[in-house]
Amino acid sequence: MGREYIYGFGTIKDSKVDDVVINGTAVIESDLEAGDVKVSGHAHFLNNLKADEVRISGSCNFDKNVKCDEFVLEGAASISGDLEADTCNISGKITISGDLNAEEMKIASKVSNFNNIYGNYLTTENTGEYNSKYHCLANEIEVTVIHIENFEAKKVAGANVTIGANCIIELVEFSESLEVHKTAQIKKIVKI
Repeated sequence: MGREYIYGFGTIKDSKVDDVVINGTAVIESDLEAGDVKVSGHAHFLNNLKADEVRISGSCNFDKNVKCDEFVLEGAASISGDLEADTCNISGKITISGDLNAEEMKIASKVSNFNNIYGNYLTTENTGEYNSKYHCLANEIEVTVIHIENFEAKKVAGANVTIGANCIIELVEFSESLEVHKTAQIKKIVKI
């Protein structure tokens, strides 16, 4: 295995590399298995990515799935498949068409779109003044411990759930504890 460094424009065709550093524009054509993947330019992954760490401060498009130990986004990303990680820190903008599955998630984003979010621990940070056009959107959130702000979701389910400021939730299911901020809007609450 080797290392891939792209400054300018390049294509990665190898299926296994130690590390990938992209400071320009890159197209990754095959399924890729790597140690660390760092993108501060733009990368387009046409197939699956499996890595130890994925760190994006630029922008990435993933046409399929991403599986890694640690996912850090400080730029922008679009994932057409699933994102599976042990830890996931999002402070940029992301759209995930599949599912986000992670043990621990921290989301500090004004505008991101998720299909379903699953895991053990989810926290979000308020990233500025509330404005109705600045919500993170999710279909379903099923996480053991949840603390969200500025989220709009159809369903939120967990053991210990905190629905923070400016959330709009259709259904909240909880088994142990529930806290709701006065500005949150919830249509239905069910203790399970």
